[in-house]
Amino acid sequence: MAGKKGRSGRPRKPIEQHVLSGTYRRDRHGPLPADLGSVRAFPTTVGATALAPDVPSVPAELVEGLSEPGRRFVSQVWAKFEGFNAAECALLRQAGRALDEAELLPVPRERQAASRLFADLTDRLKLREV
Repeated sequence: MAGKKGRSGRPRKPIEQHVLSGTYRRDRHGPLPADLGSVRAFPTTVGATALAPDVPSVPAELVEGLSEPGRRFVSQVWAKFEGFNAAECALLRQAGRALDEAELLPVPRERQAASRLFADLTDRLKLREV
């Protein structure tokens, strides 16, 4: 009924749903019940990858020839975002190469140019955080 304490508003979300969506807080929702069973087996990350155990691996041609910094960057972006088309894959690979050059080139001027190229490529890919 409207206006009655404890009876108005939307129904409470079950604790299991909070655990699955990553919004569970002990101070707000109380202790976890012992009968959660398989719900605890789910990862605690939030988002599309939280419930998707099968993240496709990075294609070998995307990381071929990259050093550790570029390989790590490409792998992180690949795991975090999905739906890359061929042009975006080419930009992602080029960004990995630019990052390698920015971190490994001995001449400061060349490192700075590679850093600018890396920033430009990540802007084109519309990457805000990695």
